[in-house]
Amino acid sequence: MVVDVLFAHTIKTNGGTMKISDAISELHTACEYYDMVHDTGNDEQTKKNKDKVWKGYDIIVSLLHRKELVK
Repeated sequence: MVVDVLFAHTIKTNGGTMKISDAISELHTACEYYDMVHDTGNDEQTKKNKDKVWKGYDIIVSLLHRKELVK
């Protein structure tokens, strides 16, 4: 996906524009859904996978905060 920053709170993609806060909200919803339904059958591996997804989410949000694209 091609992404260009238009200004601090909106991005333009090849599919249109979206507020960064809306994109974060959608990503959070996707992480919650993954957390609810993902199950490998191995409790330890399932927990590792879910933790990895949430860590990825946290990294993206932290980066956006550091770049002052969200408050």
